[in-house]
Amino acid sequence: MTQRPSRNGGSVLVAALWLVSLLGLVGLSLSSAARESARLTDRRWKTARRNQEAKKAVLLLESLWAASTASVTTAGELARWSAEAGEGVSILDESSRINLNTASTDTLRRLLGSDTAAAGVGDWRDADDRPRFDGAEKTYYASLGRPYPCHNGPLAAVEELLLIKGVTPALYERVKERVTVWGDGKINLNTVSSDTLRDLGFSAGTAERVAAFRRGPDGRWGTVDDGVFRRRNEAPDFLPENELRRWNALAPFLSVRGSAYRLDFPASAGVPRLRVVVTTDGKGIGAWREGGGG
Repeated sequence: MTQRPSRNGGSVLVAALWLVSLLGLVGLSLSSAARESARLTDRRWKTARRNQEAKKAVLLLESLWAASTASVTTAGELARWSAEAGEGVSILDESSRINLNTASTDTLRRLLGSDTAAAGVGDWRDADDRPRFDGAEKTYYASLGRPYPCHNGPLAAVEELLLIKGVTPALYERVKERVTVWGDGKINLNTVSSDTLRDLGFSAGTAERVAAFRRGPDGRWGTVDDGVFRRRNEAPDFLPENELRRWNALAPFLSVRGSAYRLDFPASAGVPRLRVVVTTDGKGIGAWREGGGG
């Protein structure tokens, strides 16, 4: 007599298959979680190590600056400091840029190419609520679709420009690497670009003469014959008579040494790039920002 298959046996088999599948899914989930945990742990370790290296670089910069016998900061000196700070590290002079918190309205107009944006920056950083012509104070910002207050104080970061009336994303992208919010606001003649000299109010001819002097007789940057400005208030003898008056008028806004420096650390294997700003007024680190920023 043939025995018929038991329905209970089939049910047990199905349940067993389901259990095996479930255990497999759990195993995969645990394996994925373990891999993710390992990645996070590795990233935290690499970030911590990078941060330690950054702190060492900051201490090195501070000691190099303090020990420097020269009362000037040149592009060549920055290159040497960068090499000592570590592979891929760049040390830049923030005093080669226009300071948004101290720049005159005329300088802002030349830099931004917009009366509205220049007035907007002036109103954003001043303490009162009286708008300038073409400017904006709290009433304007309160009327926006997504309102926010007017800062009425010094900008804390270059990115604040994007909040200011008249500053478009395109304008921000054009000027973000030419401005700063750090330092005493004086422009270092030994590291400044020709464009920034023109923004400050110098003629194109003066800006080119400054660049040519710094390149030296061989016309190349970073060589032993490079010219160095050693006094901000001493007009160079290569200027024609008609440009000396302008130089003397702008001398109070010039310097020959940086008052703030930026250290850029490159991104690497899961660790975002890091930007650190160090001031030379005894306050040390002014900004510590992952992923870039001003």
